[in-house]
Amino acid sequence: MPEKEYVSWEDLEDFANRLIEHYKDSNLTGVYGPARGGLILAVIISNHMGIPMLAAPCKDCLIVDDICDTGESLVHYFKNSSSFDKPLYHIATMYYKENDLGVEPEFWGFSKENKWIVFPWE
Repeated sequence: MPEKEYVSWEDLEDFANRLIEHYKDSNLTGVYGPARGGLILAVIISNHMGIPMLAAPCKDCLIVDDICDTGESLVHYFKNSSSFDKPLYHIATMYYKENDLGVEPEFWGFSKENKWIVFPWE
């Protein structure tokens, strides 16, 4: 079993603050967090930015998730986000690891190494 890296609530809050700062001047239509890892982050972002929490992604929304490792949980949003002028969604994750699917969020906080990430809600 790989070594574990524990994420604290403070770590999550620090990342959320950086994410909020990054997107503060964007005209986001709302925030969507895929269950389960993205829900808590989506609630935090929704509350702090005063934008709606969405039941499904829509144009110009922010999709947030805790981690992009294999890329499988987010690849659907990348496949459905291409348009002639710009992507449909903004995608951000707390952790990112280069993956075979080529899925890379536009904003991410930390590189995921070969450790098992344990979030505070787990």
